[in-house]
Amino acid sequence: NDIIYVSLSDHIHAAIERAKEGIYLPNTMNWEIAHYYENEYALALKALEMIRRKTGIELKDDEASFIALHIINSEKENSSLEETTKVARIIREILKIVRNHLQKDFSNDSVHFYRFVTHIKFFAHRLVYDKPHNSDNNSELLEIIKNKYQDSYHCVEAISKMIYQKYNYRVLQEEKLYLTIHVHRLTYNNGNN
Repeated sequence: NDIIYVSLSDHIHAAIERAKEGIYLPNTMNWEIAHYYENEYALALKALEMIRRKTGIELKDDEASFIALHIINSEKENSSLEETTKVARIIREILKIVRNHLQKDFSNDSVHFYRFVTHIKFFAHRLVYDKPHNSDNNSELLEIIKNKYQDSYHCVEAISKMIYQKYNYRVLQEEKLYLTIHVHRLTYNNGNN
């Protein structure tokens, strides 16, 4: 999206001016952005290095997250920074529920963690941009998965409840099916790359 030329330039200018005055804005979403949007964050870190070389001003890594948000935002048609931040927040909230519900911490390096985060990233995009799954006709398969992976399904029910309460979005059965499978894989295969 061409608007990035204006919005990102303006942001970088303001960040440099703040840095000259010794003012640094923390980004509470820094960890999430660095891990959920690795390519954009890596590009933003390169941008910080370019800024340092050109201006002599060293911006903190929190600034890389802000720059990455601009890049992410420009990749999505008709999106705003607010929507992009909301997606990252939903991902963080879902991961928190999974960790709390299953009483487990997960290796961020595992293939299953990466797949799970990728899945919930797309789920969060559908939620924020109001593009629900097309179909909801896997009720028989969901029943099988629900019975086989009860802990994972209960976790998904907690996620669904939070999503409905906070975002007024009803998670469809098909989405619950896929989320349950991903939670199960994450829980029982974590660390196995």
